[in-house]
Amino acid sequence: MAKQSYFLLCLAVVLVITNLAECGRRCRSVSSRKLSAKLDEINSTLSEQLIDANANINKLLEQKTDFPACIEPCQPDIRDMWFRTTIGIGKDSVTAWRTGDGATDDPECRNVRKNGCRLHYRDPRIDTWSLQKITKVQYSIYKDGKQVAWVLFNAVGSTMDNWFDKSRVIGSSYNDLTSSAAYNFFAIKDESPVLFRVTRHWYVSSKFAGCGNDDYWFVTEEGTGNCGYDRLTQYPYILYSLGPTMANTANQENFGFGDVAVVRVIQE
Repeated sequence: MAKQSYFLLCLAVVLVITNLAECGRRCRSVSSRKLSAKLDEINSTLSEQLIDANANINKLLEQKTDFPACIEPCQPDIRDMWFRTTIGIGKDSVTAWRTGDGATDDPECRNVRKNGCRLHYRDPRIDTWSLQKITKVQYSIYKDGKQVAWVLFNAVGSTMDNWFDKSRVIGSSYNDLTSSAAYNFFAIKDESPVLFRVTRHWYVSSKFAGCGNDDYWFVTEEGTGNCGYDRLTQYPYILYSLGPTMANTANQENFGFGDVAVVRVIQE
């Protein structure tokens, strides 16, 4: 009887140990499933957040279309805009640049929208140019909110007019617009008697060979002239070469109309 009781006791112990082992396996299985489910949940959440982050980044990049692509250390900030030429308003842009006549200093006009201002925009700091510690200036032309042409100048020691000079060119969107290229006109307003019959400002040109065979990069037309491209639409209007180099006037389709021209100033 004692042996039988001892056997039953041993069997009970074995059963208890077996049940405990099985419970452990089941518990581990349940914990593993819960952990796996939690990891899946975290992964899903992170994936959704990554998608949202990418979407936000794309939105920010789209919002930056108002700003130019600059050569370092240019700072593409709308607050750097010191001047904008507004087309079709009948006000001379060079007069506005030099004296403020025909311009406003309303900060709402610091934009590159075609109809973004009723006048030219002029920052009053232009009047104290030599005191502003200016290092670089970028002249840009925009079309449909996008920069389509630009030139970056070294403006250290410059005046409000002579920064726009071939010797100061650092870089450009045009392959052949360099400090060593050959030009016949490169000025905000060229006083040469050759241009006494035309009013071409912010003008970068390579050669005159007759109205149908001139080579230039861009120009702001401000008044009547002796060539067809001097009399295309209401003044002022901006013409720029559509290609990667200067273009020839034999085919006017080589040129496009700019919506806005902008002067941005980079300071120390």
